[in-house]
Amino acid sequence: MSDEDKDLGGVFVGTRQIYEGLLALTHEVKSLVAKLDNAAEKSDDHEVRVRALERWKYATSAALLAALVALIAEIVRIVNA
Repeated sequence: MSDEDKDLGGVFVGTRQIYEGLLALTHEVKSLVAKLDNAAEKSDDHEVRVRALERWKYATSAALLAALVALIAEIVRIVNA
């Protein structure tokens, strides 16, 4: 290094350091991709569960309404008999 480089705060990065940094970065990216894939699978599973609960909720509401209508109809039939 020349005296000018030292005065300007210049640094020397060797090819070995660049290669090691690249390997570390590659490892981190692979780890993040795996985490992202896992999160996507969990999200899909969660979505399926929510939809199943929604179907059950609406089916239960419809069944309850039908039972109430049948009960009222039976009460009216008994009262008018």
